[in-house]
Amino acid sequence: MDSRHLAAAVLAAFALLASATPAQAQYFGKNKVTWTDFEWKVYTSPHFDVHYYQGMEQQIEQVVDELESAYLDISKILDHELRERTPVILYRTHREFQNTNIQLQEIPDAVGGFSEPFQNRLVIPIDDPPDKRYKLIRHELTHIFQFDILYAGSLRRALRGQAPLWFVEGMASYIADDEDSFDQMVIRDAVVNNLMPSVRELSFYGFLAYRYGHAVFDFLEKEFGPERFRALVFDFRQVLLAQNLDKVFRDALGLSVEAFDRRFARYLRRRYLPVLTSTRSPDEYGKEIGVPKRGVFTMSPTLSPSGELVAALSSVSRLELDVVVLSPHDGEVIRNITRGFTNDWERIVSGAFEGKRDLSWSPEDDRIAFFVRKEHYTPLVIYDALRGRRIGIYRMGEIASCMSPAFSPDGRKIAFSGNLDGVWDIFTWDVETGEIVNVTSDRYVDSNPWWSADGKQLLYNRRIGQFEKVFAVEVGAPERKTQLTAGPASDLEPVLSRDGRFVYFTSDRGRWGVFNLHRLDLQSGRIERLTNLSGGAFSPVELPPAEDGAPQLAFTAFSAGTFRLFKFKVAGEAVEEAIRIGASEPSSSPLAPSRRRQRIQAIREVSALAPLPPETAAPGQPAPSGEPETGQPGQAEADTDLAPFEPPLRLGFDPNRVADYRRKWDIEFATPVVVGLANDGTVLANTTLVFSDLLGDYRAAVQFSSFDTFTNISLTYLNLKRRLDWGARFTDFRDYYLFATSDGAIVSEEATRFTSVAAFATYPLNRYFRLEGSLGFGQRRQSVPIDAGGGLAFRTFSDDFPVASLDFVGDTVRYQSFGPLHGYQFRIGLSGYTFVSGDNDGESVLSYNVDLRGYQKLTTRSLLAARLVARISDGRGGTVWGIGGINQIRGLRFRELFGDSFYYANFEFRFPLFNMIQWGFGMNTGPVRAFAFVDIGSAWFNDVEFFDLQTGTIQRGKVVFDPDLRAFRRYDAKDDQGFLRDVVATAGLGFRLPMFGLPLTWSFSVRYDGNDFGPWHSDFYIVHDW
Repeated sequence: MDSRHLAAAVLAAFALLASATPAQAQYFGKNKVTWTDFEWKVYTSPHFDVHYYQGMEQQIEQVVDELESAYLDISKILDHELRERTPVILYRTHREFQNTNIQLQEIPDAVGGFSEPFQNRLVIPIDDPPDKRYKLIRHELTHIFQFDILYAGSLRRALRGQAPLWFVEGMASYIADDEDSFDQMVIRDAVVNNLMPSVRELSFYGFLAYRYGHAVFDFLEKEFGPERFRALVFDFRQVLLAQNLDKVFRDALGLSVEAFDRRFARYLRRRYLPVLTSTRSPDEYGKEIGVPKRGVFTMSPTLSPSGELVAALSSVSRLELDVVVLSPHDGEVIRNITRGFTNDWERIVSGAFEGKRDLSWSPEDDRIAFFVRKEHYTPLVIYDALRGRRIGIYRMGEIASCMSPAFSPDGRKIAFSGNLDGVWDIFTWDVETGEIVNVTSDRYVDSNPWWSADGKQLLYNRRIGQFEKVFAVEVGAPERKTQLTAGPASDLEPVLSRDGRFVYFTSDRGRWGVFNLHRLDLQSGRIERLTNLSGGAFSPVELPPAEDGAPQLAFTAFSAGTFRLFKFKVAGEAVEEAIRIGASEPSSSPLAPSRRRQRIQAIREVSALAPLPPETAAPGQPAPSGEPETGQPGQAEADTDLAPFEPPLRLGFDPNRVADYRRKWDIEFATPVVVGLANDGTVLANTTLVFSDLLGDYRAAVQFSSFDTFTNISLTYLNLKRRLDWGARFTDFRDYYLFATSDGAIVSEEATRFTSVAAFATYPLNRYFRLEGSLGFGQRRQSVPIDAGGGLAFRTFSDDFPVASLDFVGDTVRYQSFGPLHGYQFRIGLSGYTFVSGDNDGESVLSYNVDLRGYQKLTTRSLLAARLVARISDGRGGTVWGIGGINQIRGLRFRELFGDSFYYANFEFRFPLFNMIQWGFGMNTGPVRAFAFVDIGSAWFNDVEFFDLQTGTIQRGKVVFDPDLRAFRRYDAKDDQGFLRDVVATAGLGFRLPMFGLPLTWSFSVRYDGNDFGPWHSDFYIVHDW
């Protein structure tokens, strides 16, 4: 018989317990490629151990001052001191931050930093502008305070307790005061569209949970004062495990959740509904020309040279952003030039929620340019817009986070913004030569380039203080810059009019801080507002003039939770009204520190008074802080608004506090016990405890699993410091296969035990493909059926052997919330070993292992799925495997088929049944999904001596153990009548209901014998989709 490396079987068994992550990432999963290595130093400040590396020396002093300033302020707000010192891990750029091993999952571009509760680490990049970095530090440090207050250093509480998302993130955002005009746009839009969820439901609203959470704490301090605010925070600690919101709100505020919801809703309406009554909707200005489908984003327009076509980003596929070409007349989609999925990049770069442009159309031809994310780079992609053909993909050297491409008037250069060594500048790239030139070359954060008609100047945004202003720079002379807009407001996405007289841009200046379109007259210096919206207007692009000669603009409007594309004529009553309103309102943003101080002072004054009872709060009555003031800040205040950020504390840098990093181990995380259930009632379980050093480069894991009464353990050490990951593993696994007669009587459960020590290495070729290899020594004890003179017998074989394996692994699968949607996964490998002692001494085995999975999207929620798993052995003394049952071959008992070789294949059509089921006892669950399936499989022994009952002779070959004969016989896929004999095929239907975090699954199958179907058979099991 053939013997085989048991690791593959163990991985397959764990797949029964796992969802896509994290356990399955050990088997499939995309690669996070480590592309750089740092030599770490540690600076010790009064409250922090700050970890940094070469290239950050000049920023460390200010960052430490910001950390200590934030600590002092948050400690005062919460009246709490941290129990332990806080380790801080700094990265020079966001790209290097994304390469961290502290978080093994991919870090999205939108994640500015993170904190974690096990080692209480604060992890951030430092290439943000100082004011944004300080707010990021305050936000993440607030999380550290939350961990200390809620978990009190208890690992058990950290593992089991989880505060609601709105509470955790809302509190951090409120204390950090990090809500910008884009954040306020989102919640303002939600409120004016009457989206008023209960605090019980806020955590299910994604990004809105952050914004509503911030508003909750704003409301708490305004209505109840800072003492009640702190009381709510500390009362959460008492109900963390039970999640009893009613008790928290009654103890801290004297209100039920429902009463709080009502008062909070009134507060939001008083604050934001006046915006709706004094503004217009986008369609009152012009015509929508984006993709006219509900919930589809269309944004960041760019115009073709003729003006007859518009390109934009759109979520028309509802899965990923695409670049589409539209008619500017009616919004008809002419071509989706990036339609479908690709592995050439991960996603298209979009800065819509940052006020950044994303696309550019060459003025000379039909080329469209945009940036994409590909591993740790953001290369430029150029397409032929009319033919939908990709021209090329080009890496911009070592410049990171590239955004906002802009073709020059002659089409020979592309300007863009990017981060080089932690500094954000404007660059140009020569299309023909590939030469890259830094155009602005300064210490400011620059973005959003736009060419003048003669190609001699670039308009762009520069960040001054905490605001974005419009500048112009002469190309080739970075010292010659001109500031075009001023004042404490953000003026974004500047573009020149066709005649060169006007600069169009979007700005949050005004009473409510809404981003509206403005124009600057370069002759007079006058700025006029052109729209007056409640949501926001972005990315203005001038279209060909209207029939009456009036200028026309295309722009992106944010309304009803969606970016939509409109065009309008810069003339008429609505525009004249916007100009009048803009002239009467402040030229500053409500985010200006001078205006914020007035608002905060109003909150403090109100909080000193007893809160009004609900009955006295008249609907529509403005809250004391609900309406921003309309007066202009004084000159001194305006100057303060635009002053460079400085942290409140200045401690100075002491070089004697610098030391080399020393590795220390601590717990990284522990997974809860994952429980599964096979269709025969066998209980499956798995849990893992992981340790790591502070930087996550070195890890150790202890994994426990069980199948029925068989308990397994795995000890793993892993070094992730470089691109080549390597480690060592000790495993002790016990498993079994089932021996039963054809009438269902179980004869016995036969056991296998495998113990090994191995060294292994993994080399990622790129994000999707990798090579894995291992070399070790194993010991196996297994019960094997033998032919004892034509009768049944089991014998335990003991063997010792060195073992080696090599695998090629790929994973391109896209996931949705319900599981895989599109792509493929594969693991193709060899494992071989030679017995050096034991019952099979001298025998050698080579096994071929295949696991292929493919998913084809049909709609956004339905797909076809196929899988083939095979283990084929070559040699004598193979490991015995059991397959069948659960979602391997439905209709069979768990592990009913066995042999040293096997295969099974599955074909499924997966589709949704219900989005949500609301139970009578107040719990919701969903989505409920169904599947139609066909399963086929077989198992056999590949090289066995057996007594052939037909010939009466001893023979060797491919055999199965016949439970009715209780003896080996020759393997036959079909019998003499053409019926399936040793191949099992089933088909049927099933559905999956998520409940209490478990995928409860019912399947109904019939067995096919090659000619007809048998009776229906039902199974219940708890495992995740493959």
